[in-house]
Amino acid sequence: MGIRGIRVKWSALLLMLGGWGCAHGLRAQVPRTGVRTRHPAPPLARAAAVRVTTAAVTSAFASYVLAAPGSARALELPQFVKEQMGAGAERPFDVGGGGRRDGKSGYLNQCPSRRAGRTCICTFEDPYNSAYVPPWSYLPAEDSREYQRLVAAGGQGGKSADAAFAELVDVLRAAPHATVVEAKDRYILAEYRDPTFGTVDDVEFLFSTATPGIVNYRSAARTAGGDDKRHRERVKALRRELQPKGWRSVGRLNL
Repeated sequence: MGIRGIRVKWSALLLMLGGWGCAHGLRAQVPRTGVRTRHPAPPLARAAAVRVTTAAVTSAFASYVLAAPGSARALELPQFVKEQMGAGAERPFDVGGGGRRDGKSGYLNQCPSRRAGRTCICTFEDPYNSAYVPPWSYLPAEDSREYQRLVAAGGQGGKSADAAFAELVDVLRAAPHATVVEAKDRYILAEYRDPTFGTVDDVEFLFSTATPGIVNYRSAARTAGGDDKRHRERVKALRRELQPKGWRSVGRLNL
């Protein structure tokens, strides 16, 4: 396991003990006389203690699982733990984008406010925002092998949007823990579900009509917590799968 795993498990144990102590400390009071008496805590205080204890135990259990060997992550967690981690959260209203009527290219919504705590990356963010990522192009560069292959096959070195759309859908369907929920009208929505905690990230793609060959995307968590590392790694993995077919990142590389 190593020193890091041991430290994480000790932190988990301290969280559990802290939560337990908080809950029971509200029930037992020690007057100055030194005689231990029991007085029922007010209802709001008891509810707060339960919430603190549940959160502490959940956090501790999660830390324990993450510190354990890889095989431990395949364990089935109790439902109440998954719910505390955010499993079962409904799809947020900001998923879906808009503006695709009357032949317009459309857009994906920008990331939620940092106050919401939901991690997110998006190509429609301001380029100077930390959540910004550059869009993709499915048109091979002229100096690439894929471009030369298409030319040799009698084409112009390009690729149709429909062909590129099918390539992306196939890669998403083969990706681990991903489910393609919608794939039509130049728009793709996939759900990535964490195999341990059951939390879901919504990943969207939109093929542009304003700029030929450009694909915008957005990856956002449904619940608060964590950082955007998993979103960036997910996008990297997808792009690498598509790279042999001529897909590439364009603009300022921030992945």
